[in-house]
Amino acid sequence: MTVSELLRRSPATRLEAAAGPVRIAGQPATALAYNGGLPRRILRLQPRDRLQVELVNRLTNSPNLRVHGLHVCPQGNGDNPFVTVDPGASFSYDHQMAALIRGLYLPCPEA
Repeated sequence: MTVSELLRRSPATRLEAAAGPVRIAGQPATALAYNGGLPRRILRLQPRDRLQVELVNRLTNSPNLRVHGLHVCPQGNGDNPFVTVDPGASFSYDHQMAALIRGLYLPCPEA
């Protein structure tokens, strides 16, 4: 199941960031991944949708989950560039989509 499939099925989603084995271009590799897989495909959101994501950190560094380009709040538990999730901790992001969103926006895991 891909990240986008998880996000489409539930308004509240748990993403676990961890290093692990994946396949890239058919070849085995080790990568930083969400729920055992690499982020791929598009998050399908409608105007005024609410996107809630709990990021669980199983990494040794402190990542941040950003949604560059979406018109969402950059403070608190929104798209806040100053939030980092310590190893072993979790953080609940909450994004309220604007009334008018159009285009392609890519999630940006920053570790």
